[in-house]
Amino acid sequence: MNLTIEIEQEEDGRFLAEVIGFPGVLAYGQIRKEAVARVQALSLLNLSILIFSTLRKVN
Repeated sequence: MNLTIEIEQEEDGRFLAEVIGFPGVLAYGQIRKEAVARVQALSLLNLSILIFSTLRKVN
């Protein structure tokens, strides 16, 4: 699964990374790489919760 990450630099210098198509999945970082790593980790967490909750409904 490929996810699109949009990155913007805020006026205060921090970077904001957001996963397109995943509402609310965004993360800040002091550097671009940190923001991307954080939003990737958050995306994996959200996907695992989604899979777990789907499996619970099936069983």
